Amino acid sequence: VLLVSLFGSLGVRAAVEEGQSPQPGKRLAIVIGNSDYRSAHLPHLANAANDAARLSESLKRLKFDVLTATNLSSDGFTKLFEQTEGKLAGASAVLIFYAGHGVQLGGENYLLPVDTPNAKNLQELIGSAVKLNDVISRFASRERQTFVFLDACRNNPMGKGPSAMDGLAQIEVGENTFIAFATQPGNVAVDGSGDNSPFTTALLKNVEIPGLSISDM
Repeated sequence: VLLVSLFGSLGVRAAVEEGQSPQPGKRLAIVIGNSDYRSAHLPHLANAANDAARLSESLKRLKFDVLTATNLSSDGFTKLFEQTEGKLAGASAVLIFYAGHGVQLGGENYLLPVDTPNAKNLQELIGSAVKLNDVISRFASRERQTFVFLDACRNNPMGKGPSAMDGLAQIEVGENTFIAFATQPGNVAVDGSGDNSPFTTALLKNVEIPGLSISDM
């Protein structure tokens, strides 16, 4: 795990470490696991839905308001984000977790819904995809902390090209926003042979340790 946040005191200890006053308020989590892809280019991911379920259980014990969704279509992403926006008022922190297929094209990262078509090229593949920067922009704010965890750094299903690479691209984020990849940008992560991916397994081992900081995990 390259960059992980504190969980047990999310939104409190991080603020103290940054010299800010802790912000009281509710904590939201959007937890997504896409396993059952329909495209011939996108293999089934046995652990993604399991990862979402297990992490959701831990976050609920930590008193997060958790919205969990598995096997989201393109419309499903839209509806989930609209539902989440209705809960943002008064939130001091938002955590976003995504396990599933993701690709990069031209330095942009995309999350792939399960109804991604059998595309002839990468441009078609991302036609119904969700741009990661749009998700971050939608939920990030100076008034709250935003934590993004991406277990989506798998092989590019359409192969490499001048603007298409394996893994996900490095992301520049603003103030009060933290992001964690399952592996270094541009590298590939694996689904894992156990019940959960290696990335989520590491999260689950640490998620409920009180006061754990970014640098501790």
